[in-house]
Amino acid sequence: DAAQQQPLQGFRSRLDAVMARNARVFLALVMLGALAQIGATLGETSLPWPARVSRIGTSSAVLLICLCSLAFAMRLGARVAAAFFSSALLLVLFGAAAWYGNGVRSSGMSGVLALVVVLGMMVGAKAAVRGTLAAVLGYLTLWLLERIGVIPGLNASNTPPLASYAVVFSVSA
Repeated sequence: DAAQQQPLQGFRSRLDAVMARNARVFLALVMLGALAQIGATLGETSLPWPARVSRIGTSSAVLLICLCSLAFAMRLGARVAAAFFSSALLLVLFGAAAWYGNGVRSSGMSGVLALVVVLGMMVGAKAAVRGTLAAVLGYLTLWLLERIGVIPGLNASNTPPLASYAVVFSVSA
């Protein structure tokens, strides 16, 4: 019995090491995407400086979440880091969509599915189900806020810079 446990423990430790490495690479890519979006938004000459600074809030939050997740990955493991990253980013994406008034058509909404997939693959099926329920609740809340007129939804006056779509789509892919 002990002889059978040893190879299994070795496999688990190798699997955990691969997951930790993949989590670090993934977080590094997302951080690069957030930095690219910050740079592109600050370089958007069609927006006045206050609007540019306002628009980097979400990217800055993503960068901070990535840094915290990286610290969690090193100290507590990849599963804890993935759970924190996905949960915190879901809150930021839905919060930013409401804050900026873009609603369900916000550029960040395309990343929600990727976050649920991360929860499922890195944390487990129950986490993916909870993430899916949170996403559905978030979408319904945004839709309701648009419907009753609390937020305008995506229109010509509050369209995010095109760079935000490019970065979100490339990082989500």
